[in-house]
Amino acid sequence: EGPADGVLEEGDMVLRVGAELCLSFRPLEENLDRAIEEKKETISMQVVREEKVVDLEVPVQNLHEITPDRFLSISSSVLHPLSYIMAKTFNLPCIGVYVACPGYMLGNAGVHAGSVIVAVGKKETLTIDEIAEAFDELPDGRPFTLSFFPVDDANHQKTTVVYMDKRWASALAYIRDDAGGVWWKYPFLKRGLEAAPEDDDEEEGFEGGAPFLSAST
Repeated sequence: EGPADGVLEEGDMVLRVGAELCLSFRPLEENLDRAIEEKKETISMQVVREEKVVDLEVPVQNLHEITPDRFLSISSSVLHPLSYIMAKTFNLPCIGVYVACPGYMLGNAGVHAGSVIVAVGKKETLTIDEIAEAFDELPDGRPFTLSFFPVDDANHQKTTVVYMDKRWASALAYIRDDAGGVWWKYPFLKRGLEAAPEDDDEEEGFEGGAPFLSAST
């Protein structure tokens, strides 16, 4: 599900990248880096496919855009988007919420580090914003189902019952500031301990609230 999905095909042999003959990986890497620096959306590429020469315009994507720059901490659990490196390692699409540390709430429900969460109750949670919103809607102490799979065994999805805990530790979102070289933290629960699902006039996502300097990178 990368940007070149449906354009490049398995078995393609790269002949040229732009106007440059591609006899090693280096010209490909240099041209891709240059395309990102120049903010180009595509790069021209010539490949051999089934004994035919094919000219392509291949979309490019900045690796930093799919490298997690934020994480959530709730009840000592630490969650972040599934990274490109982990997705590539286990041949997965780069979607889902990765459990870096199960902490108190998820650990009590048998969710281990290395799990990928895909749903909270009946709500699909494939992004960090979606799971933050789902947690925000649940009152403290409310049981809910959590669907997940081990990152190394995506074919075996599991469902467990988790009890929402908003008292054990502060619920915070941490966001990396590359320009400033720091991490900022924000409270991401807007509804308090007693969630009110009918109160839907709050801004979506978790980036509200006053930032606090967390740590220098």
